[in-house]
Amino acid sequence: MIRYDDAVEPALRRALGYQNGADAVLDSRGWTVRCTPRCRTVMTSGVAGHTLFRKLHRGRGGEREWRRLGDLAAAGVAVPARVCVARSRGASLVVMRGVAGRCLEALLGEVAGDDPPARAAAQRYVEEQVLPLLSRLHRAGYCHRDFYTGHVFAQGLGAAAGAPVLIDVERVFRPRWRRARWRTKDLAALHASLPRWFSGPARLRLLRDYLGSLGPMGRRLARAVDRKAGRMRQRRPRFG
Repeated sequence: MIRYDDAVEPALRRALGYQNGADAVLDSRGWTVRCTPRCRTVMTSGVAGHTLFRKLHRGRGGEREWRRLGDLAAAGVAVPARVCVARSRGASLVVMRGVAGRCLEALLGEVAGDDPPARAAAQRYVEEQVLPLLSRLHRAGYCHRDFYTGHVFAQGLGAAAGAPVLIDVERVFRPRWRRARWRTKDLAALHASLPRWFSGPARLRLLRDYLGSLGPMGRRLARAVDRKAGRMRQRRPRFG
């Protein structure tokens, strides 16, 4: 089985050359940029002038990610553009267009802790661009479950950088109950992955902006996020 997104131009389809799901799953072009026991991500440049990312999943994870990319784009959440989805012999593949920029974790890591103007600009970008991305996700009824700065791509931290893009959406889901728990986890993941120099007042502004105010409910949320973020900082990444 193979299916292309309706927006994919014929030249890109020809350059990929997939006739069926097996062609897509067995494509050996490109180089591996990340690998876990259940998913391998491959980057391929120069495909009809595009850089593509192919995520090969065991089972039907690629099909789930394909659906989530479509759902989130329809909800106004910025995500990578879909190219195609395929399935063959117990594996599934989703192909996406590359996203401009770099992950927010790397961009924030380059901001010097003793550079107040750069820190202030970075804090404004997170407040004015990254937090609204998370708010749109939650307003649409979804939770990411891994909303770390490593899963947000941006073209910079200045006013001209533009809106960020959310990646790795295969775990995104719509909780039927305990929504507050999952939203707290997303907020905590963001807070836990912000650099240490990201000031306390700026972190409180994120929660205030998310809620609209910091009344009694906001203070309870702030404490819950702080506790959860503290536990997250102590964990070691499973797969790097």
